[in-house]
Amino acid sequence: IELIREATAQGYASPLILYTSREGYAVDVEATQAGAAHYLAKGEVTPLLLERTLRYAIAQKRAEHAQRKNEAHYRSLFESIDEGFCIIKVLFDGNEKPLDYIFLDVNPAFGRQTGISNAVGRRMREIAPLHETHWFEIYGKVALTGEAVRLENRAEQLGRFYEVYAFRVGQPAERNVAVLFNDISERKQAEESLRASEDRFRQLADAMPQLVWTAGPDGTVDYYNQRYQLYGGITPEVENRWEWGPVLHPADLQPTVAAWQKAVRTGTIYQIEHRVRMAGGGYRWHISRGIPTFDDRGNLVKWYGTATDIDDYKRAQETLRQREQRLRQLFEADLIGIVTRDASGRVLEANDAYLRITGYPCDTVEAGELNIHDLTPPEYYSQDMACTQALLTSGSYKPYEKEYIRKDGTRIPVLIGYSRLEGSQTEFIGFVLDLSELKKAQNELASYAERLQASNAELEQFAFVASHDLQEPLRKIKMFGSTVQQKLKGKLDPDTEDYFQRMILASDRMQAMIEDLLELSRVSTQGRPFREV
Repeated sequence: IELIREATAQGYASPLILYTSREGYAVDVEATQAGAAHYLAKGEVTPLLLERTLRYAIAQKRAEHAQRKNEAHYRSLFESIDEGFCIIKVLFDGNEKPLDYIFLDVNPAFGRQTGISNAVGRRMREIAPLHETHWFEIYGKVALTGEAVRLENRAEQLGRFYEVYAFRVGQPAERNVAVLFNDISERKQAEESLRASEDRFRQLADAMPQLVWTAGPDGTVDYYNQRYQLYGGITPEVENRWEWGPVLHPADLQPTVAAWQKAVRTGTIYQIEHRVRMAGGGYRWHISRGIPTFDDRGNLVKWYGTATDIDDYKRAQETLRQREQRLRQLFEADLIGIVTRDASGRVLEANDAYLRITGYPCDTVEAGELNIHDLTPPEYYSQDMACTQALLTSGSYKPYEKEYIRKDGTRIPVLIGYSRLEGSQTEFIGFVLDLSELKKAQNELASYAERLQASNAELEQFAFVASHDLQEPLRKIKMFGSTVQQKLKGKLDPDTEDYFQRMILASDRMQAMIEDLLELSRVSTQGRPFREV
């Protein structure tokens, strides 16, 4: 037996069998304790018994070897895994209420995962007196029922968050539980940070004046900010799936779907203008834009987008287009000279009427070789400079008359008015009216007025002379008639008396008429100042 003990201590690989003359149970126990696989009594050995004993011993040795190998394998695995692992014994009171647990075994990762050192043989209440009750209840239930449990929960006393898988080991009466766990505090913090970030994103999105949306990699819209309530037709069909088709104008639906599908398929920026139905009825123009985001491996993970109301802009754009069209029609109508220039005087564009006024060809304008200053006589420089300064500061200048020097050197009178072009600080538009015919008419009118004034003077002189020449003999006729009538008063027959009376009355009427004609000639020839028209 001593020899067997020594061989066992040295790790002898072959099975050891004790062959002895001693018999009895005591020998069996002693041999087994020493490490023998079996023992044979001398008086009982037969070839068959020997064969069976050897087979049994060899099988037992192999089983022990396999068991040791498995134990070594699992011990190696037990000690090499990154997850924490421990076996605990749950302690109950008389009513099978879990009170505490004691650590029976732990792996090396246990300390890293919990921050607890020298845990084996210690109770949890000893290590963390305020450890949460729910941990004892969970492990107690596993120990009593044998039902494994998987959970995530916080251990406030340890300052960590764990992912746990607990299952019963050994015999039910032992109340032993194996716990495989992993510290997921960083993941939980990341999730919490993500939730906080999402909350901030939602707050920011709800504060934005645009409709904000997000979508998954497959293009399914999963979020709208609160402005979706302003639109008629955006509703969630199921959780996190939004139906946006009904909100679009029928004529814009197919182009929008095609643009969105292409963006999702190619992972490129999505952008389109379309009409969107509002909650109050009617459609308004929007520009929708979506940007894809990718992970480190280049996989598309999320879409972020906005829909911005541009209806007012579109209307203003249409108004501007119509205004520009009218201006272009006016520009091309050649009813008046129209020119655009910059602050230096360089002509940028001119219509045919302006070119006819100045006598320059279109090629000169297109080449940028025509300047307002080249057309302006020196006496108008100061007024042109004042006009330019006013345009730069206030944007307009009252119309004024000046002359242009045409390409052939002749001068032409013009009336010109300028205004600053909308959207520019240094470009102006001018409207130029040819005053040649007006000036010619004014000159002819002045000449006619001079002739008329001379004629009136002559007429007045003639009227004065005629009045004097007519009144003098008329006074004599009246005087002689009155004298004869007085001297022959009573001596004349009635008819003669009547003739004299008629002659005197006729001379009075004739004198009054001559005086009226003279007065009329004076009134008609009074000088009146001419007014500009």
